[in-house]
Amino acid sequence: VFKREMNLIFHMTTHRPRQPHLDESGSASAPSQPVKCQDCGKEFATKYQAKKHFLRRHFQGEKPFACLKCNKKRFVVKEDLTMHMKSCGNIYLCKCGIRLCSLGALK
Repeated sequence: VFKREMNLIFHMTTHRPRQPHLDESGSASAPSQPVKCQDCGKEFATKYQAKKHFLRRHFQGEKPFACLKCNKKRFVVKEDLTMHMKSCGNIYLCKCGIRLCSLGALK
């Protein structure tokens, strides 16, 4: 039983047929091979990274984590909400007088 729809959907992707990975000699590669996204083919070093990628880029379901500061943004991955909340509502003032919402916009 999965508590969140997104976890069930990600789990279901593990049941898709996988393409065999062969090394240079033509034999099956070691278990430490990269984890490939079944939707776009991007490769990741760990299953955890692949799951986060899938949830951020391909998941179309509910986004249960809402920002309580701006009430505008919602996230599938809780750590994305945490990162958003660190800067949400912050105002950065440039020496020219323009007000910006992120330090990255000042560069």
